[in-house]
Amino acid sequence: MSVTAVERPVATEGSDEVVRFPRRTIDKLLVAIGLVAAIVFAAAGVMLMWGSNFAEDYVHDELASQN
Repeated sequence: MSVTAVERPVATEGSDEVVRFPRRTIDKLLVAIGLVAAIVFAAAGVMLMWGSNFAEDYVHDELASQN
């Protein structure tokens, strides 16, 4: 009766192991990133519009008072 040993590869630094993700996981990740980006861009747009209106009103009021 002979016994054979099974060798398992040992992961070392710099090894080229492939990381696999299901397509569904990648799709969910990309949708989540897109949703976060859309929320950030919408908030930035609202704040930029507020700043623009504030500056326009301030300049208008200052120039009107100097007239």
